[in-house]
Amino acid sequence: TVSRTPTTTVPTAPSTPTAPATPLVTVGDWVEIGCYTEATASRALTLGTKVNYSTMDLETCSAFCYTLGALYFGVEYGGECYCGNELEAGSIPATDGCVMPCAGNPAETCGGSDRLNLF
Repeated sequence: TVSRTPTTTVPTAPSTPTAPATPLVTVGDWVEIGCYTEATASRALTLGTKVNYSTMDLETCSAFCYTLGALYFGVEYGGECYCGNELEAGSIPATDGCVMPCAGNPAETCGGSDRLNLF
């Protein structure tokens, strides 16, 4: 014979989404991944490089990397832009250091010394 044990379902309270610690920065379809260190033996992103210490901002860098078909872009030291399809070995999340304003738009953050804002 087959017997069935009755079951009771207890409703649970809906989960409340938690807000991220810091708001996500977006540039077009790109979303900031975070602050990263440079790679061990090279740059973290190696597909393309553009440097301009007077006009660099997130939009300029993302547009440049888009033309290269890159999956990622990153800004460093206030005026350096790097593009790539993968992070090179040794590039890891950094807890601090991405604090330099972009040369072309001081309201935006463009990495730091050996620190890359990665999108």
